[in-house]
Amino acid sequence: MGSWNATCAISHVAITWDDPVRLILLCEVPAGVNRGWSSGALLSPSDHWVPVSLALKGQYDGYGRVTGIEPDDWSLKHVIELLRIHALPSPADCSEGETAFDPRSIADIKTVQNLIHESRLMVASPHGPLRISAMMVHEPIYQALSQRLRNDFDPEDDVLPQDMVATAMAGLRSMNDKDSVLGKKCRELVDRLSSLGTTHVDTSVFDAAARQMFVSLALGGDFSAYAADESHGLRRAGVPFSTGNTLDRLITLIHRGREGDDPVIERILTDMAGFAVFHQNMSGVRRTYAPQISSGQDEDWAMQRALADATRGLIERMTHDPDEDEPDENREIAP
Repeated sequence: MGSWNATCAISHVAITWDDPVRLILLCEVPAGVNRGWSSGALLSPSDHWVPVSLALKGQYDGYGRVTGIEPDDWSLKHVIELLRIHALPSPADCSEGETAFDPRSIADIKTVQNLIHESRLMVASPHGPLRISAMMVHEPIYQALSQRLRNDFDPEDDVLPQDMVATAMAGLRSMNDKDSVLGKKCRELVDRLSSLGTTHVDTSVFDAAARQMFVSLALGGDFSAYAADESHGLRRAGVPFSTGNTLDRLITLIHRGREGDDPVIERILTDMAGFAVFHQNMSGVRRTYAPQISSGQDEDWAMQRALADATRGLIERMTHDPDEDEPDENREIAP
């Protein structure tokens, strides 16, 4: 069988064989549980689908899947653990040549992608089974959206992931200062949150207010998306887990003795910071989380260039300040 192209969820440009990409696993949001669905409009990037993984780095294999993802990647191992808990089993379908599926058999990202390709990966919710799917983003596009969160009023106040990590590491180090009121408060929050969860991946009973306070005091407000499940529509949707659970993994590691200068903690914070910036920039460029076209190789590159040129021209016209340039009285006007 011949290979086919995938589609970048941000640029909508074809993803071809061996292209470096990011894979983001998604969970559908059931109809009617948020304002976007009920109004018939999209009001946020995650109205119809929410991210349940961070952006996993790999290469497109030409057959609808991403390979080369580091098997020991902490975020990949984390989401596989969550799927093993929350995914629904499915019976064998002899007509399709499918065997019975037991969620406990999920061992790697290849299995996850195969189940998505077969439309067999679902998780339980109060609204019934919810599909797990995925979207891909070209690596250069992901980098463009994850490196900086712009402040249009003051560029010097742009949010940078490395600054987020530095702030968070400093906040976590303060927890080691027994004389610090802030450190004591953060340690109390970590103990409280860790005692509320039955395991490090089952955090449905975690105290939302305590999670938000821990982020504000220890990590910095730019990590707040991981604490506010409402921002993903999860409370209304009954989605059992999301990228927000990465915060719970972090809290558990801290509770078990990991400190603010630990390289494992720094790696987790670095991945979380990049995705936090990407997530917030999704709104700025008016994109949504959603699966994309994955078929064929009949790309119309001439039309893609024409579309890119038209888009750039539209943006330049809409962002042009008429007071910056004096009109040129000798300029010829095109007919």
